[in-house]
Amino acid sequence: MKIICLIENTLQDYSSDLLSEHGLSLYIETANHHIIADTGASGKTWVNATKLGVDLSTVDMVFLSHGHYDHTGGALILNSKLKEGTPIYVAKNYDESHFNCAHQPAKMIGVDRQLTRLPNIKVIEEEVTKIDAEVEFLKDAKMTAELPIDSSNLKTLKGSPLEMITDDFNHEMYLVLIEGDKKILISGCAHKGIVNIVNHFIKTYSKAPDVVVSGFHMRKDTPYSPEEMVAIQDTASTLMEITKDAGTVFYTTHCTGDEAFGILHDEMGDKIKYLRTGAQIEI
Repeated sequence: MKIICLIENTLQDYSSDLLSEHGLSLYIETANHHIIADTGASGKTWVNATKLGVDLSTVDMVFLSHGHYDHTGGALILNSKLKEGTPIYVAKNYDESHFNCAHQPAKMIGVDRQLTRLPNIKVIEEEVTKIDAEVEFLKDAKMTAELPIDSSNLKTLKGSPLEMITDDFNHEMYLVLIEGDKKILISGCAHKGIVNIVNHFIKTYSKAPDVVVSGFHMRKDTPYSPEEMVAIQDTASTLMEITKDAGTVFYTTHCTGDEAFGILHDEMGDKIKYLRTGAQIEI
C-alpha cells in the first residue's frame, strides 16, 4: 500500500515546486483501489497531484472525513477529473452549516453547497460500513476522553428555529484499509479526539490499528497553556498504552502543528512521524 500526501500546511521539501495550504488530501493505492482521502481546500491539491505523478482518472473512490472546507474544498474540481459516477463517500450531516467562532464575525467553514448536489455523493449512516475486503468506513466514536485542546469555538447551526450550538462532530468518519492481517486507520482532523477514535477502533475490531494517519487537532495560533501541554503529553502516553500490543505507528499531519508534534514526539519517539506535502508512505 502506498500513501502520498498531496497537500497539507507544510512542505516535506521546501526546495520543491509543490504547493501547500491549510488543508489535507491523501492519495492511497491499495491492491485493488486508487483512493483520494479528503481533497484539500482548493485546486492547489490537483496541481500537486500532477507534479507527483498521480493520475486522477484512475481514482475509483473518494472519502471525505468531515464537512469542513479545508478537507472538501477541492472536491468539485476533483469531480470534474474523475470517471463519471465515481463515488464520493461522506458521513451523514456532512452538509450542516459549520462555523469557526473563535473571532467575530464567525467564519463559515462548511462545504460548498454545490457539492451536496452531485449525483455521485454517497451518504454513510451506519457505524460500520463495509465496501469490500479492503475498505470499510467507521463513524460514531464516543467522546468519552476529554479533548486535549478545547474546540468549543467550532459551532453548527441546528434545530428549528436555527440555533448556533457547539459542534458534536457527528459529520466525522474514518477510513479503515485492510491489507492481509494489517489494518490502517485514516482520519482527517480527529475532532472527536484521537484517543476516543483509536479506542472506538479497538472496540470495533478487537485490536489496535497497525498504522494511523490523522491530524490531531492540536494546532494553535497562541502559546499553549501549561495545562494544554500536559494534556498533549497525556494524549501521547495514552496512545502508547492503548496501542502497545499492536506497536501502532502514527503519521500525524495538518491540524497537529509542529509545537504539539514536538511534545508528542518526546513521549512517543519513533512511533509518531509528521506527514507533510509530498511525503510518501509505503506500508
